[in-house]
Amino acid sequence: MSPNLRSRLRFVGTEGGALVLQTALGVIALWHLVSTPRSWMLFDDGDSVLLAIVRRATEAGPPTEFGWSAVLFVPERLLYDVLSALTGLSPQATLALNAVVNLVLFGLASRFLVAPALRAASHTVRAMSGVVPVALLCALVLTESSAARASGELASLLMLTTYYSATAWGVLVILGILVRLHRASTARRRVVTSAALIGVVGVSVWTNMIVLLWLVVPATVVWCVFVVRPLWPALRRGRLPRGLVARALVVPGIVAVETAVVVVMRDTVTASGYARAWDVSAGAALAAFAHALGDRFGSVEGALSVALWCVVWVASLVAALRMLSAPRGRREDRTELALVAVSASAPLLCGIFVLGTLNLRYLQPVVFLPLAVAPVTLRVVGRAVRRRSSRSGVVARLPRTAACMSWVIGAAVVVTAVTALPHVARASSAVPKDIACVVAWADATDRTGAGDFWAIRGVKYRLDDPGHLVQLSERLVADGSLIDKRESAGVHEVSWVVVGPGAPAGTPEYAGDASPGLPLSAYVRAAGGVEPQRTQTCGRLLIADWGSPVVRIGGTRR
Repeated sequence: MSPNLRSRLRFVGTEGGALVLQTALGVIALWHLVSTPRSWMLFDDGDSVLLAIVRRATEAGPPTEFGWSAVLFVPERLLYDVLSALTGLSPQATLALNAVVNLVLFGLASRFLVAPALRAASHTVRAMSGVVPVALLCALVLTESSAARASGELASLLMLTTYYSATAWGVLVILGILVRLHRASTARRRVVTSAALIGVVGVSVWTNMIVLLWLVVPATVVWCVFVVRPLWPALRRGRLPRGLVARALVVPGIVAVETAVVVVMRDTVTASGYARAWDVSAGAALAAFAHALGDRFGSVEGALSVALWCVVWVASLVAALRMLSAPRGRREDRTELALVAVSASAPLLCGIFVLGTLNLRYLQPVVFLPLAVAPVTLRVVGRAVRRRSSRSGVVARLPRTAACMSWVIGAAVVVTAVTALPHVARASSAVPKDIACVVAWADATDRTGAGDFWAIRGVKYRLDDPGHLVQLSERLVADGSLIDKRESAGVHEVSWVVVGPGAPAGTPEYAGDASPGLPLSAYVRAAGGVEPQRTQTCGRLLIADWGSPVVRIGGTRR
């Protein structure tokens, strides 16, 4: 076998092994989710099932009047549609597959971010730079099991389809491009990288404006390391490095674009109810966050997850401080410094609470940024340990020991994932009894029913004909929010309704609202005081049937 062929096979084997490990870790994380109450967030949450509802509406015909919010979920929709088309799985099984793919893509985006700092490393180290963040994220997911939307369990949100997973990838990719732009040594590279940066930022802002908030701190940190830090010595020498002025304009330019976008889209965002800033005072928002964090410390697994995150973050903080305090004569790797500084500064994003929002999901970058940069943090800390312990024979044996342990751990991960597959397959096709009860009842009738957002979303995407179930607002108006408005066109009365318990406890969108769900009494009033002919209890859901269309509903709310 020629050396060239051997090298290629080693390359393919390393890359394939890294991909298999990421997939296996994703399966293990999914195994945990589908085995705990957290599966409700994956399969039945009103927001999580959005893409499945869109897909069902698309199969019925072009959704020309789909009621989108300010978040368009374009990358997430494309990924879900591709997975659904390629596999032919049921909507629920596609959501499960999507969760695994989300973790794999998080690993690839993390690898793209840290790649400039690992160019001198071996190919195995570079390949594993995508596995380490996924392994850490999987470890955090294994500690999350609550069905509550506002539980503060943020790691598992990256596995869901509509909790900003693509925005997280976008942040990592944008930061990776930003680092490459500052490292570009030629004008041509700077132009190409700048064009890529503009394109990715544009798409990310177009699909979800929250990326603007998530980029403020990390982009500023990268800018300070590459521009502000070398600026003072350059001024003292009286000569600016080539391209420094151009690089200095990058972050101010991004800020200007962000400001312009916010000004142009402020009416759309406000009207959609997406930007729920200043709902409460900053103190109340911070208190809500402190309460959620306290709840995490209330269980062993929650405390372990916080401890694991703190270990990764403290390591990056120590690494950043050591690099900043290094002697002037020592050569400084600005790429490594920029990345570990991004990780160390992640908690500053808690400043989002100044806006007075109760949505804890806005804090996801506080969790995933230190994990994404962990390979660089480990490299910097490991180098410092080796430097201080160079005389120790134990340190000399560490690489061989680490290699053996990695093989054993990797094999254990793959075996565990293979063992978990049958359970994951069964859980991905099993429908909760209360929802299955309503689905069977709705599929057996040809009459149109209705229900509020929280009562019917998990039912709707599983129906043979989703148009048989109209989504209502709290005012008994056909609700066009995140639904195909064609389904309620011409529907003025319905003969049966699904009554649910309302929004889950702690739902931020309903902080302070009196009636997040529609009680049966509201439907009885809409029917002119006529009681339903029969009712059927389906667990937490209730079906009320009048036999004929007597429950009046209003036109679609836009």
